[in-house]
Amino acid sequence: MLNKEDVWGDKVTEFFDYADEKEQLLWSYLFEIIIEVTPRSYKKQILPILEKIGKKSFRKTVHSWLELIILTPPKTAFYKDESGLEHERNYILEYPNETIFARLIRALPFVADQNSIDLLSELAVEAGKNRQAKTDKITGIASYKLSEQAIFALADIEMNEKNVSPISALLSVQIQLQSLSLKKLIEKKLTQIAKKQKVEVIELLENHLPDYGLENGFLEGEIQSRVNPEKIYAYQMQVVENKVKLTWFDTNGKELKTVPAALKRELPHKIEKLKNTATEAQKTLTLQRERLEKTYLTQKTFSYSHWQNAYANHGLLGTVVENLIWQVENGKEWKTVWSSFGRFVDANKNPIEVNDNDLIRVLHPVLLDNEKLEYWQDFIKQKDLKQPFQQVFRKTFERIIDKKEENEIEESSRFEGIILEQKKLRMFAKIQGWNYKWLTYPKVNRSFITFQFDYKISESEKTTKLEVEFWVEALPSQPQNVKTSVVRLHQKAQPLSFEILDKVTFSEIFRAIERIITVSSVNFDKE
Repeated sequence: MLNKEDVWGDKVTEFFDYADEKEQLLWSYLFEIIIEVTPRSYKKQILPILEKIGKKSFRKTVHSWLELIILTPPKTAFYKDESGLEHERNYILEYPNETIFARLIRALPFVADQNSIDLLSELAVEAGKNRQAKTDKITGIASYKLSEQAIFALADIEMNEKNVSPISALLSVQIQLQSLSLKKLIEKKLTQIAKKQKVEVIELLENHLPDYGLENGFLEGEIQSRVNPEKIYAYQMQVVENKVKLTWFDTNGKELKTVPAALKRELPHKIEKLKNTATEAQKTLTLQRERLEKTYLTQKTFSYSHWQNAYANHGLLGTVVENLIWQVENGKEWKTVWSSFGRFVDANKNPIEVNDNDLIRVLHPVLLDNEKLEYWQDFIKQKDLKQPFQQVFRKTFERIIDKKEENEIEESSRFEGIILEQKKLRMFAKIQGWNYKWLTYPKVNRSFITFQFDYKISESEKTTKLEVEFWVEALPSQPQNVKTSVVRLHQKAQPLSFEILDKVTFSEIFRAIERIITVSSVNFDKE
């Protein structure tokens, strides 16, 4: 039944040669039936076979096969379709081995431990890697099927006290993969898990964000040379100024510029894995930094208990949290504070007591008067803190209400009359999450850049979707350019007043517009 022309087929043949008659019969039956049933039927039809084989024995055997396949380089088959066009198919195992093994790992959740999670994660990443044309002479994913089924298997593992949550593993895999379809599959699975646990997806992600073994932003270890056991090299992974840095030291403790050559030769896979961990940790840090910055628009707040677990006490994020200024809800007011080891002090350096259910949010400078803002700006300078994003020195915008001719109620003209390059405008607007339809004169003489966001107009109402429109006009003599016009706010095509927006949301929208203008303009004064 198995194809002996790949490493796994050869390994299984060897396994059968040494197995007793009972084992041979049980495994042969498992291989036959696992192809015939769907994963939904595994509990009824596959689990009884695993129990007869022995759960520990099954897990140990599949683990050994996973370790082998993870290190197996992918292959490519070329074939022609009915019209004679040549195509390529990437794979790791021959047919039908790949299908059988993919089904086997879907049974692993019944017996999974932490090692199962680690191996499935590694398979999902290795099999889901994009092959490079320069090195592999071929492109495409190494084995979509194996990566996909490893992701399904991870999502099927039930969380319990004996193993670390597979959710952290799924997040780690999602960050490492480049395939958009595999990333979307993980996103879908995480959404299903969140629904099952009756929590929001973002809360699920924050609760299970991997820390990569770091404590207070620091991890150290040693690797011994195989050829010269007396040579032991040390490494440190550390969050320095909001960036993950991997540093190597020789046997005398002297810092090295690169990875020791001896370790590169002797332990290439281990060294590559460590480098990938540092890279992945940096991606996670960047992603979380962006999520925190986006809380300005999402009106996101955290309970103190959740904030402590997901941020302050997190091995990777804890040091970043201390580079930000926060606000704690104190009765009907918000008190501005700095966090040190999960504790808060105010502007007078007084400790602030916080209860588990008290709400916390990232400070936005538009909420402070000039005196208080200057205090926190000086505080950041004196502490020599590098903030993960512009916070206390962030440019802010407030609604103009003191001039009748410029009163920003139904529309704003503060950015009117600036010439923009359409090509840059469309490109940067997309990066910022805005949409722009190219203005083709004379067919169209006006267009606009739009941005949609969820907003709760009042506490009694549910979140609703609002849309900002930033209008531009054609320049007949310069078809590649446009001229800016007014900014408006809408809800389902109905105009709204800017008065409904809180100060933070208003400031962030106009800051985003100014950034688009700054990058896209032919000649724009940033000040």
